[in-house]
Amino acid sequence: PFTRKSHSFCVFLKLFYHIVQANHNSASRNVGRTGVNSMTPNAQIEIVNVGFQYVGADKIALKNISLSIHKGEIVAIVGHNGSGKSTLCKMLNALLVPAEGTVTVDGMDTRDEKNLLEIRRRVVMVFQNPDNQLVTTIVEEDVGFGPENLGVAPAEIRVRVDAALSEVEMSAYAEKASHALSGG
Repeated sequence: PFTRKSHSFCVFLKLFYHIVQANHNSASRNVGRTGVNSMTPNAQIEIVNVGFQYVGADKIALKNISLSIHKGEIVAIVGHNGSGKSTLCKMLNALLVPAEGTVTVDGMDTRDEKNLLEIRRRVVMVFQNPDNQLVTTIVEEDVGFGPENLGVAPAEIRVRVDAALSEVEMSAYAEKASHALSGG
């Protein structure tokens, strides 16, 4: 069901999407195919034959997963509780690394520690609960947090923040306390 929480999450995703200014180009991808041994040309994120099991767990979290994500694609990872969605997503920015197979972001292997900062600049996590993503006390500061940490010039941040808030009809709340918003 579409609840106030899901609405606020959709607004947050729309806001996040607008800030990073992704485009809407689509390309084909390999989802869940086994036996994929080579990279898909022009893929920004490539997962090839990935396997993972948490230490001490009886159940394998991921087995032989392959996926290619191209620039501009919007991809949703869906499944039942415990199906490995979060584990897979954590591999995209090297919060976890595969026990088997490879995960690359723009050709950078997530297992190579020298790539971690650059990978994490390119692949960010959007947590399930939007309240866990508030990092400042004011709405416009929260919206500008990501671009600021990516080194975007202050004048450009202002433009992006204003445009993003306008896009989701939140301009009137720019100077309000983030934690005090209703979520609806």
